[in-house]
Formats: sequence, structure tokens, C-alpha cells
Amino acid sequence: MINPAAAGNGEQFRAGMNYRNQWSGVAEPFNTVAASFDTRLSGKGKRKKNNGLGLGILFLRDRAGDPELTTFQVEAQVAYQVQLTGNSTFSGGLSTSFDQRSVNPADGRWASQFNGVFYDPGIASGESFAGDSESHLDLGAGVTYEMIKKPSGRSKKLPLIVRAGLSGYHLGRVGLTDSQFISQDIGVRITGYGNIHIGLNQMMAIVPAVFGHYQNGSSKIIAGAYFKQMLVTGSSFINEINESSLMVGAFYEPTRAIIVKGLIQFGKYTIGLAYDIDTSDVSDFGSSARAFELNLVYQWSSQKNNPRR
Repeated sequence: MINPAAAGNGEQFRAGMNYRNQWSGVAEPFNTVAASFDTRLSGKGKRKKNNGLGLGILFLRDRAGDPELTTFQVEAQVAYQVQLTGNSTFSGGLSTSFDQRSVNPADGRWASQFNGVFYDPGIASGESFAGDSESHLDLGAGVTYEMIKKPSGRSKKLPLIVRAGLSGYHLGRVGLTDSQFISQDIGVRITGYGNIHIGLNQMMAIVPAVFGHYQNGSSKIIAGAYFKQMLVTGSSFINEINESSLMVGAFYEPTRAIIVKGLIQFGKYTIGLAYDIDTSDVSDFGSSARAFELNLVYQWSSQKNNPRR
């Protein structure tokens, strides 16, 4: 969702869903729903290694506040992965998307409805404009790097994994409608992320991570770490064992929120939960200012081989 170069960097097939609910008591709830699918078209044979094409598609619908601002987006992604060394890869990707944004002012609250003491919905607003909508085509691009170093010799630690990515969105934005009421100027958004999986022993690891973006003079950064505990590991010569793990972590976004996260992986399935504790001025609204997010991922392969991770 933040870098088109990541299309196809999981198993042969991957499907995911996200749901986020935010600020339910401050205004009308901010809801975001997304679904994605990507696949890796790697070449067969040992000589081709991990070189290959990745394809992905993403759907997103966001409904924010009152008056209701709705965004619907469909994005297609293509990426190509090149194996640099025996344990590292580099990917580059492009994306093209269609988005439609609309606003419904019917339930808005206007200054003209203030009676001098309080807001009175019985007073006519005097606003006569109808809802508005606009559509765009957009372009994005990104690169990712991954290095997986398995323990050598008699070491039984979990592998060292380094991942990093940099992407840009709104690199070429074309309006398909005449309206500029909703989004007059959307500048290029630069997004970066990085994380390091550090094995402590054969069952535990820590995963420091950082994410940030910059757009139109506004910046955002989130940093923290996971603690990972393997629940089931290894494989059997009779049947493949479903490897499972649990990750819990805390992240901080300066001046805005503390984010508590949990992730459980069982075989091909991954379930993630996140809860934002708002630390900004919005926190005066108590628990109604907080946010909840759910993530589901399923990965599978048609080939009978060991998983990449």
C-alpha cells in the first residue's frame, strides 16, 4: 500500500484486507477499507534465482468526517525483482491508479446556523450547492531492498533480515473532471520505510522499524520496535509443519499518537491488530479520539517448495 515495488515480494500469491476506524466520537467515524492481491511471476530454474516480475492490484475506500468526504481508489502495480547477491534482492516498481473523490455537504454544520449561543440545526444554512465529485489518474514509483542472512555454522539464531524502501506518489496527476473543489493541489508524496529483523536465539527476535513521509511541507514519522516469539518452528520429513509466531510492539508518532501493535502468523495466514492512543489535542475527547486497525493476509504457492521466509 505504500510502495509499488513491493508487489510480488511475498509468496507466489498474496491477498490482504485492511480495516481502520478512527475518531468515532469526535465527528462521524473515519473509516478506511482496503483489499489487495499480488503475485510473483519468477522464472523457474536455479539459474534464474529470484529474478522475476511482480503484479498487484489494490482497492481502497475511505470515508472521512461530516460533511462526508469519500475517496475510492483502484491501483495497478508492476514490479521487477533482481537478485544482487546470494542473499539480497533489489526491486523497482511502477503504479497507475484511478481515484474518485466526492463530498456530501447535506449534513454539514455551518456558521449561519449558530444562533448566538449554540448550533441550531433548525436554522436554514443558506448553502445551496450540491455534492461535488472529481476523478483523477495518478502515477507512482518506488524501489525496495531486502537482505536475508541465515545463521552460519552452529549458530541457531533466527536470520538477520534487512528491508528498506523509498517511493513517490502523485508523480503525474491528471484530472478527468473540471472540478477542483476538493483537491486543488496535491503535491508529490515521498514515503520511506526500513526494518531490521535481529535474531536473539532460535525462538526470539527484535524488529526495530521506522516509517515516514513528506508532502507539501508536511512530514510524518513513526518509529518503534516489535518483539517476536516463535511459537512453532522447524519442518518434518513426513509433513511440512505450519510455522507460527507472535509479534508485539509499540511505536511512537511525535505529537500525535502511541501505537500498540500485535501480529500473529500461522502458516499461510497473518492477522494484525493496531490501536492508536492519541496524544494530540484531540485526546481531550478521551477514548473517542482513538483508532483501531485490523489487517488480514493470506499467502500461498502452487509450487511444492520451501517458503521464502
